Amino acid sequence: MSLDITIRCEGTDLVLELDGFITLGAGSVTLRNEMQKALVSDAPFVVLNCERVEFVDSSGLAEFVSAHVHLEKLGRKLVLRNVDWRLHTVLDVTRLSTVLHIEPAPQPVAAPIK
Repeated sequence: MSLDITIRCEGTDLVLELDGFITLGAGSVTLRNEMQKALVSDAPFVVLNCERVEFVDSSGLAEFVSAHVHLEKLGRKLVLRNVDWRLHTVLDVTRLSTVLHIEPAPQPVAAPIK
């Protein structure tokens, strides 16, 4: 279980495409290392695209909070994008959804009833 991260620029924002598991060990360390690099950039928004995140444990949540705090101190924002219902539920239960900026995953459009 690992985490792969691809970094790209989207306008002035820095986007980290997350793919895999953000768990104790390799996953959270990988995210921490990439976030430290992101802190050096001058992007006003650092976006974590969670579309391909399979699972987040408490150490992953701690990395989200740490990134949020560090960016806020610099006058910048962390954005969690494409958060699925499972992760959103965890963020709601832990009340992190009241602190973090979350963009939920788009809902599929239902087919019209014929």
